[in-house]
Amino acid sequence: MAPEVTEMYWFLYLVHLGTRFSRSSRDAIIEDLRVEKVEAAAYCSPLHLQRHYFELGYRRGNFLVTEKVADRVVALPFHSHLTEDQIAFIVATMKTPRSMSGRSGDLLNQPSRTKQIEK
Repeated sequence: MAPEVTEMYWFLYLVHLGTRFSRSSRDAIIEDLRVEKVEAAAYCSPLHLQRHYFELGYRRGNFLVTEKVADRVVALPFHSHLTEDQIAFIVATMKTPRSMSGRSGDLLNQPSRTKQIEK
């Protein structure tokens, strides 16, 4: 924050999952969190994939690094009041999502699959 800033209102906490995760594993984490009543969302959308730039001809694949970074971000809202159990679940899920457990290989390079959530 700049020295002249006297107030700041944070509304999201963004978590970058790291290179071992893919877009589908990020989506699995979000689904696991929703099952546990923890609000979470995929938040980052690369600028070149937004409507105006899409109309200019930009497509997925034009900026691969940007897309891979965006595909690994989970947004958690600050306005939520989480219990200690929910926080522990978030931490555990970020390490290995339940819906991705049991899968082998590099999560980054696996194709998207239908997720089965444990009940």
